Amino acid sequence: MWNERDREEMRDLLIEALSESVSMRSAGLDIGEAMSDNAPQPAKQNVFCTGTRPRGQSKIICSLDVFEHLKIKRLVESLSETERRWIHYRYGDKPEGDELDQLVEVGFVWMEDAPKRKDAIQTTKKLLSSVLRSRREVNAFLHSKTYEEIQVSRQVFLRRYKAKKDEFETHLDRFDASAIDQLLTMRAIS
Repeated sequence: MWNERDREEMRDLLIEALSESVSMRSAGLDIGEAMSDNAPQPAKQNVFCTGTRPRGQSKIICSLDVFEHLKIKRLVESLSETERRWIHYRYGDKPEGDELDQLVEVGFVWMEDAPKRKDAIQTTKKLLSSVLRSRREVNAFLHSKTYEEIQVSRQVFLRRYKAKKDEFETHLDRFDASAIDQLLTMRAIS
């Protein structure tokens, strides 16, 4: 129903809506003018653009799309708990506390052929955590770093865990597309 272009637009909107800091452009500053002037530079504010503000505080300058961002935030909050955590973890500025551990547990439960041995369970969870963290940081996920990070030898990694890592990647791609499609559908209905 939704194509990849629609999903990318929604991803951009999510990144903007879940961002906690005001960009220079959205703060209404002309960067060239601010740099040529000897006036002190304004500090970057960490804000959430919400419908109300704390009593006694000045109005916070938000982006031009503040109402669209509020709508997106409401849509995200109406998702299931797992999808909401994924969206906040993947597209938000700062993940909250133990979201990574919770997502690892959820991802481990989704696995069809989960390992039974305690050491294999622990290594698989480390690998899933590494995959999730690398997606969060948008870094290239290099195989040489992977087996060092989950503390297994290269041969063991290539024999057992490389296919599992690829399975995690495709599973997370499908889950992300599913969550984005659900947001797009809810946005089209509202």
